[in-house]
Amino acid sequence: MAETNAIAKREQMVEEVALAKIKEYQEAGMVLPPNFNPTNSLKKARFMLNDMKINGKPVLEVCDKTSIVQCLLDSVAKGLDFSEGQIYFIPRNGVMTTMESVYGRIVRAKRASKNYKPIVQYVHEGDEFLFGADVETGATKIFKHTTSLENLDKPIIAAYTYVTDNDGNTDVFILTKREWLTSWKKSSNGGSVAKEFERDMIYRTIIKKSTKALVNANTNAYFAPQNDDDDAPLAGDRAPEVDEQSGVEEQQPMEFVEATEVKTVEVAPAVVTPAVVETPKPKPEPKTKPQPKADEFANDDNLEF
Repeated sequence: MAETNAIAKREQMVEEVALAKIKEYQEAGMVLPPNFNPTNSLKKARFMLNDMKINGKPVLEVCDKTSIVQCLLDSVAKGLDFSEGQIYFIPRNGVMTTMESVYGRIVRAKRASKNYKPIVQYVHEGDEFLFGADVETGATKIFKHTTSLENLDKPIIAAYTYVTDNDGNTDVFILTKREWLTSWKKSSNGGSVAKEFERDMIYRTIIKKSTKALVNANTNAYFAPQNDDDDAPLAGDRAPEVDEQSGVEEQQPMEFVEATEVKTVEVAPAVVTPAVVETPKPKPEPKTKPQPKADEFANDDNLEF
């Protein structure tokens, strides 16, 4: 009973310290995203911390209290909610850290641009896929992408998504198989998860990479993001290892090749001079034709005379 009361007291203390810090930052000029209630978010986070254990021990006993408070401040400053899966608690070596999930990145991307939509398309083997650059704007464009039901069961070799900023300017972000495999190599776990849920892992990777510039360059951002490692594993959302001996073939990045004009050049016909070949004179036949010896072919039954 005494231990339970002590844990509850620590939870309340962590929450109160975080709220006091947030109030202090707000008085100093920090602006939180609209429709975000920091008090409600911290209370939800407190309940989640209460259920988290490391080797059977509550995280509030194992992890450094200052790091837990910092994680709460980080989530509130970004306007992300733990209970909605927008950000995760990740304890590491006695220190609590946080990691933004793909849903949290979508939330921040939508705040950065009212035109942003998290739509991802996948290119399978056998698809007809043609893309290139707009020579006037430099933006990537998709000229053609056709697929079929049969191709949907074939391996995914690329993915793309549209990123539209607040001014309505649209660019296409393309990710190849080689690129996402290279990205996943940076993680130390989760190979089995990615093989089973490859499509979900590709979605997470391309969304986080394609929106990084949109979110970080947002002049109306409520918080300057720190430690936004797109390739770091998330709790319950792990990136796979790539075994070079597994036989997985990495696809080379696709290139858009512009056709060039072919010129025809007239070539004068070559003059061929016939070579003079001397015919050897036949050797005179011997007057007497040699005869084989009696036992010369005695052991060969395949010869015909």
